Amino acid sequence: MELCKVFVKAIQKYNTNLLPLLSKKQQHDMSNLNNRRVREEILKDASSVYPVKMSDFDRDPMLFNCRNGTFNLLTDMISSY
Repeated sequence: MELCKVFVKAIQKYNTNLLPLLSKKQQHDMSNLNNRRVREEILKDASSVYPVKMSDFDRDPMLFNCRNGTFNLLTDMISSY
């Protein structure tokens, strides 16, 4: 749920510049993202599409993914994907 809050805040920040271009319904929908029930629905919908466990991510905290490959924090080496 916390990651969903961060995601919602990022979307709202991005859309701040677009507010004058959004319809009243779109503006209303954006404000509804602050509602916990709405965020729970977003998470429920997303998990049914491609369920992934959080344990599948960050298995090795010493590896850092970058655009051009994976950087190993222990060896200071970068390897391609």
